[in-house]
Amino acid sequence: MNLLTGDLPREVEIQGQRYPLNTGFRTGLRILEAFEDPELTPGERQALLLKLLYPRLPATAQGLHKALELGIRFLSGTYDPPKVPGGPRLYSFVRDGELIFSGILSCHGVDLSREQELHWWKFCALFRELGEDCTFCRLVNLRRRLIQGTATREEKRLAAALGPAAFPPAEPGTAEEMTRIEEFYRKLNQHGSNEEVENG
Repeated sequence: MNLLTGDLPREVEIQGQRYPLNTGFRTGLRILEAFEDPELTPGERQALLLKLLYPRLPATAQGLHKALELGIRFLSGTYDPPKVPGGPRLYSFVRDGELIFSGILSCHGVDLSREQELHWWKFCALFRELGEDCTFCRLVNLRRRLIQGTATREEKRLAAALGPAAFPPAEPGTAEEMTRIEEFYRKLNQHGSNEEVENG
């Protein structure tokens, strides 16, 4: 889907029926926040995704499974962004929320506190295009170099001065749970299919 020429998706089709989506960016962030919460089980995170994203849900187990699949696909945003290399997650919408907020404000002039119904895909577009000079992107690049072992002495001194904030977010939960969280962030940063995500 091309954001310049197409309409933003506002519903999905499941078993021949259309189901509207809560498309606001705050809904997307609340879902990702739940997937970062180490106190929630995978089942609880999935239930929250369905509850937050859909005003109404299919009645069958097969329909709910499809709703979950399409919900994850919707959250990925399906433009054609540049693919990012795999590896550990370098940021957290919870832990780095203030820097992401200020980055979007400084790079794009968008004050998220004043936005009421900014579509999730618009938010994803703004997030993906944060400039390299914003504090959030510099911090992510520092974390990447620290993990790769390519940080300079000056960067290591900076990391020591910053303390825990300089290092990637802790990964909560079991390996299976982390796979689900990583899937969200991978899909957020990579192009995916949107054949069944309909325009409203």
